[in-house]
Amino acid sequence: MKRLLDVINEILPKIAKAKTDSLKSEAQDATVKLETKPESTLDFVDALTFLDEIQERMEPLEQEAEVVRLMYELIEQYRVPCPPEDIVSYSSLTTTLNGCRNAMDKALTERDSNVTRFVALLDKDIEILTQEVRQIKQDSQNPLLIDPTADKDKVKLLLDDYLKKIDLQQRTSTQYRLYQKNFKVEVTKFDELEEVYGELKLKELLWNSLNEWDIMLEDVKNLDFNKLDHEQLTGTVNKYGKYVYQLERGLPPNQLVPMLKEKVESLRAKVCLKRNIPHSLIFSET
Repeated sequence: MKRLLDVINEILPKIAKAKTDSLKSEAQDATVKLETKPESTLDFVDALTFLDEIQERMEPLEQEAEVVRLMYELIEQYRVPCPPEDIVSYSSLTTTLNGCRNAMDKALTERDSNVTRFVALLDKDIEILTQEVRQIKQDSQNPLLIDPTADKDKVKLLLDDYLKKIDLQQRTSTQYRLYQKNFKVEVTKFDELEEVYGELKLKELLWNSLNEWDIMLEDVKNLDFNKLDHEQLTGTVNKYGKYVYQLERGLPPNQLVPMLKEKVESLRAKVCLKRNIPHSLIFSET
């Protein structure tokens, strides 16, 4: 029994001190965050998000403080040896928590005005994004991107650059919409961004399809026609036929899409011929 009491006497003050320090530190950090005035869009996002979080955390903090109070009550009641400085530190716990709650209550009264300021700042950010999207749109009208005589490597570099830029704007716009949903304000539609992104992806599909088609056709020509998997070949033709349909609908008139369409339709006709027609004749003009 004495051994058990010795263990309690040793451990209880340490647990009480550790919990006191933890609660005070968390409450003090929360108070600083609540009292810091936001300036940028991200500042407002952080401040408003934290305000929501601390509302849920405040009651558990106070419940944990009550447990600490009971610990020190036991320490006092049973005269458990405890460093005086720990008692002094604990004596300010309630004041620290009250300061945090008061800061939270004040922040709640300012929430609506902060949301209004946040929306104004976000609108400016969205305008900047829109201007950047329009610049990408203008740049991506480069005639090389639909020029049959253009250098493929150069076109790929250009497309990769434009797509990298528009992907960044896509991610940014998604984050902006998430902010708006979280704070229950009107969610912006980025129609122009979607239009530019869609057209660039189609141009990428067009060039990839042309390159892949030529490679595929070369492989087919080098195979024994009687050993070809005609079902697989038909599936490939149908897949590229769907690509052609998407490209015709989504891209402005150009010379590249008809080129791809002619290749696809030419092979489509040939795979329908009887297998006894010589392999060299079937693929000689594709």
